[in-house]
Amino acid sequence: MSAVALRFGFGRLWASSMLSNLSDGFRAAAFPLVAATLTRDPMLVAGVTVAQEVPWVIAGPLAGVAVDRVDRGRLMWAVNTVRALVFGVVVMAVVFDLPSLWLLYLTAFALGVGESLYDNAAQSAVPALVDPEDLERANGRIVAAQVIGNEFVGPPLGALLFGLAVVLPFGASAFSLLIAALLVMGLVGKLRPVDPSALGQGIWRQVREGFRFVARDRKLSTITLLAGLLSAADAAWFAVLVLYVIEVLGTSEAGFGVILAIGAVGGITGAMLANRLTQRMPDGVVLAGSLVISATTQFLLWTASNTVFAVTLIAVSSLSFGIWNVVAVSMRQRLSPSRLLGRVNATYNTVAGGAAPIGAILGGVAAAQWGIRAPFLIGVPALIAGAVLAAIRLR
Repeated sequence: MSAVALRFGFGRLWASSMLSNLSDGFRAAAFPLVAATLTRDPMLVAGVTVAQEVPWVIAGPLAGVAVDRVDRGRLMWAVNTVRALVFGVVVMAVVFDLPSLWLLYLTAFALGVGESLYDNAAQSAVPALVDPEDLERANGRIVAAQVIGNEFVGPPLGALLFGLAVVLPFGASAFSLLIAALLVMGLVGKLRPVDPSALGQGIWRQVREGFRFVARDRKLSTITLLAGLLSAADAAWFAVLVLYVIEVLGTSEAGFGVILAIGAVGGITGAMLANRLTQRMPDGVVLAGSLVISATTQFLLWTASNTVFAVTLIAVSSLSFGIWNVVAVSMRQRLSPSRLLGRVNATYNTVAGGAAPIGAILGGVAAAQWGIRAPFLIGVPALIAGAVLAAIRLR
């Protein structure tokens, strides 16, 4: 494929990823808001978020097999088309005043499955669309698109549209996904699996092959383990961040939204900065440094009472997370054969996704037992140990 075709293909993928993640951001705001109109039970409202996140753990390994078995461009096109139709069902339910919690749970789960398939396919498609030396730059743009859509623009815009009319964020999500599907139609046939013989293998055999490949590779197993550690430590304090912002910093609920937006800017900056860092330092050093930054910001947040200082620390924490995501996905792409890349990504995402709710539970328990600041501190020793492990095993 020529350099022009490479750039054109990646441009399509990037634009599609931006619109897909924008739709995810709309959903992240709109689904809980609809749930809150149906019930005031916090557990039932939280169930919508759980339904959206569970597919990453349950369907993640199977999504990896699918990404390795079929044309990745065709898969992204089909997934976004189906997700748009699912949003169409929600639109009809809202228009005819028929929404229910069970409908929200089912559609949230279906959309979460689609998200796990699309994001894995997009990560696995990047190496076929850019030159090897451009992986960090390309992944930085993909991760930045994810942060912009999922955190910076999508949720506040989704909430704004919901305030104007309940149906608007769902309609906007469906439209975004349809355009995203059209954008990747030009990639259909260009991202076929390189091992068609895998179609004759059993699905669970292929799942195990992916897990074994990660477990036997020193670097892949290390970054996967550390991703779970980082995810759990981050979820521990983020789960109670709203209470910290209100009770410790004395900020309003509206201020909490502003703080999240500022944090997202840090994540975008980190994603764009990762390429420059990896040009100057080995990947292992960059990842170890990212863990040290995360540990330091969490320790300082444990002590912080000044709002400006605390918000700055949250932005720096997000910056380190953005750096980690770009470098880790680039390493997976370089260390994995194309025929296994979907399953390697799935293994990584399953470990990271499964660790997040565990971290959130630990953070809630720590806050209940030792105060609202405690969750910031519990992950610090583990992150420092993880940085030492990264420095040793990722040389």
